[in-house]
Amino acid sequence: MNPTLKQLEAFHWTLKLGSFQAAAIRLHTTQSAVSKRIAELEGIFGAELFDRTKRRAKPTQKGNMLARSAEEMLTLNERMISGMGAPATFHGVLRFGATELIGQTWLRSLVRRIKDEYPAVDIELDVDLGGTLFERLSRGLIDLALIPGPLWGKQFEAIPLKSLECSWMASPALGVPRKVLSAEELSAYPMLSKAAESGITQLYNSWFQQHGFVARRTVMTNSFSTLGELTMAGLGISQLPTLYYREHVRQGKLVKLRSSPALPLVNYFAVYRKESAGTLAEAVGHLAQEVCDFGLSSLT
Repeated sequence: MNPTLKQLEAFHWTLKLGSFQAAAIRLHTTQSAVSKRIAELEGIFGAELFDRTKRRAKPTQKGNMLARSAEEMLTLNERMISGMGAPATFHGVLRFGATELIGQTWLRSLVRRIKDEYPAVDIELDVDLGGTLFERLSRGLIDLALIPGPLWGKQFEAIPLKSLECSWMASPALGVPRKVLSAEELSAYPMLSKAAESGITQLYNSWFQQHGFVARRTVMTNSFSTLGELTMAGLGISQLPTLYYREHVRQGKLVKLRSSPALPLVNYFAVYRKESAGTLAEAVGHLAQEVCDFGLSSLT
Protein backbone atom coordinates (compact mmCIF):
# COMPACT_ATOMS: atom_id res chain seq x y z
CA MET A 1 0.00 0.00 0.00
CA ASN A 2 1.44 3.39 -1.03
CA PRO A 3 0.99 6.65 0.90
CA THR A 4 -1.42 9.20 -0.54
CA LEU A 5 -0.83 12.92 -0.97
CA LYS A 6 -3.46 13.66 1.68
CA GLN A 7 -1.62 11.47 4.16
CA LEU A 8 1.70 13.13 3.35
CA GLU A 9 0.10 16.58 3.64
CA ALA A 10 -1.24 15.71 7.09
CA PHE A 11 2.20 14.50 8.19
CA HIS A 12 4.05 17.45 6.63
CA TRP A 13 1.92 20.18 8.19
CA THR A 14 1.71 18.49 11.57
CA LEU A 15 5.50 18.44 11.55
CA LYS A 16 5.76 22.07 10.36
CA LEU A 17 3.12 23.52 12.68
CA GLY A 18 3.67 21.35 15.73
CA SER A 19 0.18 19.96 16.32
CA PHE A 20 -2.61 17.97 14.69
CA GLN A 21 -5.02 20.84 15.35
CA ALA A 22 -2.82 23.44 13.59
CA ALA A 23 -2.40 21.09 10.63
CA ALA A 24 -6.16 20.58 10.46
CA ILE A 25 -6.72 24.36 10.29
CA ARG A 26 -4.11 24.68 7.56
CA LEU A 27 -5.68 21.84 5.55
CA HIS A 28 -9.28 22.96 6.16
CA THR A 29 -10.24 19.66 7.73
CA THR A 30 -10.77 18.20 11.21
CA GLN A 31 -8.20 17.16 13.78
CA SER A 32 -9.59 13.62 13.72
CA ALA A 33 -9.10 13.46 9.94
CA VAL A 34 -5.45 14.52 10.32
CA SER A 35 -4.91 11.97 13.09
CA LYS A 36 -6.47 9.26 10.94
CA ARG A 37 -4.26 10.05 7.92
CA ILE A 38 -1.12 9.97 10.03
CA ALA A 39 -2.19 6.71 11.66
CA GLU A 40 -2.65 5.27 8.16
CA LEU A 41 0.86 6.41 7.24
CA GLU A 42 2.24 4.78 10.36
CA GLY A 43 0.47 1.57 9.37
CA ILE A 44 2.04 1.70 5.90
CA PHE A 45 5.58 2.22 7.26
CA GLY A 46 5.12 0.04 10.32
CA ALA A 47 6.48 2.67 12.69
CA GLU A 48 5.32 5.64 14.76
CA LEU A 49 6.11 8.96 13.08
CA PHE A 50 5.44 11.24 16.09
CA ASP A 51 6.26 11.00 19.76
CA ARG A 52 2.81 11.43 21.27
CA THR A 53 4.13 11.82 24.82
CA LYS A 54 5.15 15.42 24.05
CA ARG A 55 2.82 18.43 24.05
CA ARG A 56 4.17 19.57 20.69
CA ALA A 57 4.20 17.01 17.89
CA LYS A 58 7.82 15.86 17.78
CA PRO A 59 8.94 13.48 15.03
CA THR A 60 10.48 10.13 15.84
CA GLN A 61 13.60 8.96 14.04
CA LYS A 62 11.39 7.42 11.35
CA GLY A 63 9.43 10.66 11.17
CA ASN A 64 12.58 12.64 10.54
CA MET A 65 13.54 10.18 7.81
CA LEU A 66 10.19 10.70 6.08
CA ALA A 67 10.07 14.50 6.46
CA ARG A 68 12.32 15.48 3.55
CA SER A 69 10.83 12.97 1.13
CA ALA A 70 7.29 14.04 2.01
CA GLU A 71 8.11 17.70 1.39
CA GLU A 72 9.76 16.88 -1.94
CA MET A 73 6.75 14.84 -3.08
CA LEU A 74 4.28 17.57 -2.17
CA THR A 75 6.39 20.22 -3.92
CA LEU A 76 6.78 18.03 -7.00
CA ASN A 77 3.03 17.52 -7.12
CA GLU A 78 2.43 21.28 -7.00
CA ARG A 79 5.01 21.86 -9.73
CA MET A 80 3.35 19.22 -11.88
CA ILE A 81 -0.04 20.88 -11.49
CA SER A 82 1.47 24.31 -12.17
CA GLY A 83 3.26 23.07 -15.29
CA MET A 84 0.49 20.97 -16.79
CA GLY A 85 -2.72 22.65 -15.81
CA ALA A 86 -4.27 25.87 -17.08
CA PRO A 87 -4.22 28.56 -14.37
CA ALA A 88 -8.03 28.72 -14.32
CA THR A 89 -8.14 25.07 -13.19
CA PHE A 90 -5.90 25.54 -10.13
CA HIS A 91 -7.56 24.74 -6.83
CA GLY A 92 -6.31 25.15 -3.29
CA VAL A 93 -5.24 27.85 -0.88
CA LEU A 94 -2.51 30.44 -1.36
CA ARG A 95 -1.19 31.86 1.90
CA PHE A 96 0.91 34.96 1.53
CA GLY A 97 1.95 37.93 3.61
CA ALA A 98 2.47 41.60 2.83
CA THR A 99 3.47 44.66 4.82
CA GLU A 100 0.98 47.35 5.80
CA LEU A 101 2.34 49.79 3.22
CA ILE A 102 1.72 47.26 0.45
CA GLY A 103 -1.77 46.77 1.88
CA GLN A 104 -2.40 50.51 1.60
CA THR A 105 -1.05 50.84 -1.94
CA TRP A 106 -0.86 48.04 -4.51
CA LEU A 107 -2.12 44.94 -2.69
CA ARG A 108 -5.62 45.28 -4.14
CA SER A 109 -4.14 45.24 -7.65
CA LEU A 110 -2.26 42.03 -6.86
CA VAL A 111 -5.28 40.29 -5.36
CA ARG A 112 -7.32 41.26 -8.42
CA ARG A 113 -4.68 39.77 -10.73
CA ILE A 114 -4.53 36.56 -8.70
CA LYS A 115 -8.30 36.16 -8.80
CA ASP A 116 -8.40 36.91 -12.54
CA GLU A 117 -5.71 34.35 -13.39
CA TYR A 118 -6.44 31.74 -10.71
CA PRO A 119 -10.19 32.07 -10.01
CA ALA A 120 -10.43 28.74 -8.14
CA VAL A 121 -7.61 29.60 -5.72
CA ASP A 122 -8.59 30.80 -2.25
CA ILE A 123 -6.38 33.48 -0.68
CA GLU A 124 -5.36 33.69 2.96
CA LEU A 125 -3.70 37.05 3.47
CA ASP A 126 -1.47 38.03 6.37
CA VAL A 127 -0.63 41.75 6.78
CA ASP A 128 2.12 42.36 9.31
CA LEU A 129 5.65 43.63 9.87
CA GLY A 130 8.33 42.38 7.48
CA GLY A 131 10.37 40.57 10.13
CA THR A 132 7.27 38.82 11.46
CA LEU A 133 6.21 37.74 7.98
CA PHE A 134 9.65 36.33 7.25
CA GLU A 135 9.52 34.32 10.48
CA ARG A 136 6.16 32.87 9.40
CA LEU A 137 7.55 32.06 5.98
CA SER A 138 10.47 30.26 7.63
CA ARG A 139 8.06 28.18 9.71
CA GLY A 140 5.94 27.27 6.70
CA LEU A 141 2.89 29.20 7.90
CA ILE A 142 2.76 31.19 4.66
CA ASP A 143 3.93 30.35 1.13
CA LEU A 144 5.12 33.79 0.00
CA ALA A 145 6.18 37.02 1.72
CA LEU A 146 6.24 40.48 0.14
CA ILE A 147 8.79 42.23 2.33
CA PRO A 148 11.79 44.58 2.35
CA GLY A 149 15.24 43.03 2.38
CA PRO A 150 17.44 41.25 1.79
CA LEU A 151 17.26 39.74 5.28
CA TRP A 152 17.20 36.01 4.54
CA GLY A 153 19.47 33.06 3.87
CA LYS A 154 20.29 30.81 0.95
CA GLN A 155 17.29 28.53 1.40
CA PHE A 156 15.04 31.26 -0.02
CA GLU A 157 14.46 32.65 -3.49
CA ALA A 158 13.62 36.33 -3.93
CA ILE A 159 12.02 38.08 -6.90
CA PRO A 160 12.97 41.79 -6.87
CA LEU A 161 10.08 44.24 -6.73
CA LYS A 162 10.32 48.03 -6.85
CA SER A 163 12.34 50.15 -4.45
CA LEU A 164 10.69 52.42 -1.90
CA GLU A 165 11.93 55.94 -1.27
CA CYS A 166 11.58 57.19 2.29
CA SER A 167 12.35 60.66 3.59
CA TRP A 168 12.91 62.21 6.97
CA MET A 169 9.71 64.09 7.81
CA ALA A 170 8.45 66.27 10.63
CA SER A 171 5.55 68.50 11.58
CA PRO A 172 6.12 72.18 10.69
CA ALA A 173 5.38 72.86 14.38
CA LEU A 174 8.57 71.08 15.38
CA GLY A 175 10.58 73.92 13.85
CA VAL A 176 13.27 71.81 12.17
CA PRO A 177 15.54 74.12 10.11
CA ARG A 178 14.90 74.07 6.35
CA LYS A 179 18.47 73.22 5.44
CA VAL A 180 20.48 70.11 4.69
CA LEU A 181 20.86 68.39 8.05
CA SER A 182 23.76 66.20 9.11
CA ALA A 183 23.36 62.95 11.03
CA GLU A 184 24.50 64.79 14.16
CA GLU A 185 21.85 67.50 13.72
CA LEU A 186 19.09 64.93 13.10
CA SER A 187 20.19 63.10 16.24
CA ALA A 188 19.18 66.13 18.31
CA TYR A 189 15.48 65.43 17.66
CA PRO A 190 13.32 62.70 19.21
CA MET A 191 12.69 59.95 16.67
CA LEU A 192 9.52 58.00 15.98
CA SER A 193 9.96 54.68 14.21
CA LYS A 194 8.45 51.36 13.23
CA ALA A 195 8.83 48.47 15.67
CA ALA A 196 12.01 46.40 15.83
CA GLU A 197 10.31 43.60 13.85
CA SER A 198 9.87 45.93 10.88
CA GLY A 199 12.11 45.07 7.95
CA ILE A 200 12.66 48.76 7.24
CA THR A 201 13.74 49.37 10.84
CA GLN A 202 16.21 46.49 10.64
CA LEU A 203 17.67 47.82 7.39
CA TYR A 204 17.90 51.41 8.64
CA ASN A 205 19.51 50.43 11.96
CA SER A 206 22.68 49.31 10.18
CA TRP A 207 22.63 52.48 8.06
CA PHE A 208 22.31 54.62 11.21
CA GLN A 209 25.34 52.95 12.74
CA GLN A 210 27.35 53.36 9.54
CA HIS A 211 26.67 57.11 9.35
CA GLY A 212 26.87 57.96 13.04
CA PHE A 213 23.19 58.66 13.58
CA VAL A 214 22.25 58.28 17.26
CA ALA A 215 18.55 57.45 17.42
CA ARG A 216 16.70 58.77 20.48
CA ARG A 217 13.58 56.68 19.92
CA THR A 218 10.65 57.95 21.96
CA VAL A 219 7.87 55.92 20.32
CA MET A 220 7.94 52.71 18.28
CA THR A 221 4.83 51.40 16.54
CA ASN A 222 3.93 48.48 14.30
CA SER A 223 1.82 50.74 12.05
CA PHE A 224 3.27 53.17 9.53
CA SER A 225 -0.05 55.06 9.35
CA THR A 226 0.11 55.59 13.13
CA LEU A 227 3.71 56.66 12.66
CA GLY A 228 2.52 59.31 10.22
CA GLU A 229 -0.14 60.58 12.63
CA LEU A 230 2.35 60.86 15.48
CA THR A 231 4.78 62.70 13.21
CA MET A 232 2.11 65.18 12.16
CA ALA A 233 1.32 65.74 15.85
CA GLY A 234 4.87 67.06 16.28
CA LEU A 235 6.09 64.29 18.59
CA GLY A 236 9.30 63.71 16.67
CA ILE A 237 10.91 63.14 13.29
CA SER A 238 10.47 59.88 11.37
CA GLN A 239 11.22 58.14 8.10
CA LEU A 240 8.05 58.00 5.99
CA PRO A 241 7.30 56.78 2.43
CA THR A 242 7.83 59.81 0.20
CA LEU A 243 5.14 59.13 -2.40
CA TYR A 244 2.52 57.98 0.09
CA TYR A 245 2.80 61.21 2.12
CA ARG A 246 3.29 63.61 -0.79
CA GLU A 247 -0.18 65.12 -0.31
CA HIS A 248 0.49 65.84 3.36
CA VAL A 249 3.70 67.58 2.36
CA ARG A 250 1.86 69.57 -0.33
CA GLN A 251 -0.84 70.58 2.18
CA GLY A 252 1.74 71.67 4.73
CA LYS A 253 0.87 69.01 7.31
CA LEU A 254 4.34 67.53 7.03
CA VAL A 255 7.74 68.90 6.07
CA LYS A 256 10.13 66.78 4.05
CA LEU A 257 13.55 67.21 5.62
CA ARG A 258 16.79 67.26 3.65
CA SER A 259 19.67 65.25 5.03
CA SER A 260 23.24 64.41 4.14
CA PRO A 261 23.50 61.58 3.46
CA ALA A 262 19.94 60.97 2.32
CA LEU A 263 18.11 57.85 3.43
CA PRO A 264 18.86 54.84 1.19
CA LEU A 265 16.19 53.26 -0.96
CA VAL A 266 14.43 50.26 0.55
CA ASN A 267 14.29 47.29 -1.82
CA TYR A 268 11.23 45.03 -1.70
CA PHE A 269 11.11 41.37 -2.73
CA ALA A 270 8.68 38.52 -3.21
CA VAL A 271 10.31 35.80 -1.10
CA TYR A 272 9.59 32.05 -1.11
CA ARG A 273 11.43 28.89 -0.16
CA LYS A 274 13.74 27.40 -2.80
CA GLU A 275 11.79 24.16 -2.93
CA SER A 276 8.71 26.18 -3.95
CA ALA A 277 10.31 27.18 -7.28
CA GLY A 278 7.93 26.43 -10.13
CA THR A 279 4.86 26.50 -7.89
CA LEU A 280 1.99 28.96 -7.42
CA ALA A 281 4.07 30.90 -4.86
CA GLU A 282 6.66 31.75 -7.49
CA ALA A 283 4.01 32.57 -10.11
CA VAL A 284 2.30 35.02 -7.74
CA GLY A 285 5.71 36.51 -6.94
CA HIS A 286 6.07 37.40 -10.62
CA LEU A 287 2.56 38.90 -10.63
CA ALA A 288 3.65 41.04 -7.68
CA GLN A 289 6.64 42.18 -9.71
CA GLU A 290 4.30 43.36 -12.48
CA VAL A 291 1.84 45.32 -10.31
CA CYS A 292 4.14 46.69 -7.58
CA ASP A 293 3.62 50.47 -7.33
CA PHE A 294 4.10 52.33 -4.03
CA GLY A 295 2.67 55.50 -5.58
CA LEU A 296 -0.83 54.10 -6.16
CA SER A 297 -2.41 55.63 -3.09
CA SER A 298 -1.90 58.54 -0.76
CA LEU A 299 -3.53 59.71 2.47
CA THR A 300 -6.14 62.43 2.21
